[in-house]
Amino acid sequence: MGGYILGFQLGEQSGEHDAHTQEYARHAAEEIEATCLGRGRAFEAECIARIIEAANEDKRAQSDLNAQRNMARWALLMLFATVAMAITTGWGVYYVWRTLGVTREVGQAQARAHLHFEIVDVNIDAIEIDGVEHVRANFKGNICNTGNSPAHRINILFDIFQSNVGEVVAVNTDGSELPNSQKSMSAIPSGGDVTVELKRTFPADLLAFRETRAHVGLSYVIKCVDVFQIEVYEPMVSGVFKEHPVGSGSYVFAQSIIASNE
Repeated sequence: MGGYILGFQLGEQSGEHDAHTQEYARHAAEEIEATCLGRGRAFEAECIARIIEAANEDKRAQSDLNAQRNMARWALLMLFATVAMAITTGWGVYYVWRTLGVTREVGQAQARAHLHFEIVDVNIDAIEIDGVEHVRANFKGNICNTGNSPAHRINILFDIFQSNVGEVVAVNTDGSELPNSQKSMSAIPSGGDVTVELKRTFPADLLAFRETRAHVGLSYVIKCVDVFQIEVYEPMVSGVFKEHPVGSGSYVFAQSIIASNE
């Protein structure tokens, strides 16, 4: 496109140059006829030479002006081309940077540790402390690594509480509001696990439990440091323990994943 514009401009200037040449020749002829002819050969020769030299000088000045215009237009065209190339190069660099970033994130997600908590033993007892009804809950389980690299500095943030049927409790999905934590300094290799115990005793309305208007609830978030030295939060899990069958002393954990913190 730029070459087409430049070629058009050069062609236009070539036409202007021819028109100026014809104009200079016509003007010189008119001036020679009006000024030089009929005044003797010596005077005519000197006069004609002076007029032709002046016309040639004007022609050279016009040629220089055209050359300067050509250079200015060429410089402007090169400026546009340079800016266009810079924009194209910048977009290409940005696209490559974004592609590399996405590729790195996907690679890290595939290679990092992925942890989840498997509950293997549940003990829930109704007790009385200083005349106040309490529930004592103790959950034992394994934090399992199903990812492709080891997990380090594992920490499970949790809360054990009375969950009333129909009650909705807002929680911070990064686990910062969960009051309890259980740390394990052991690294969990890919495909490995570590046993942890979550327990808490809290005041409770035992009648609500007996009438199944309340259940023991559990919310937890597992976090660790992965092989890339990045602190990773697994999705928060929250749910309630329901006795099944009723009166059997056996419990099932009705869980739901609340949100992802990645």
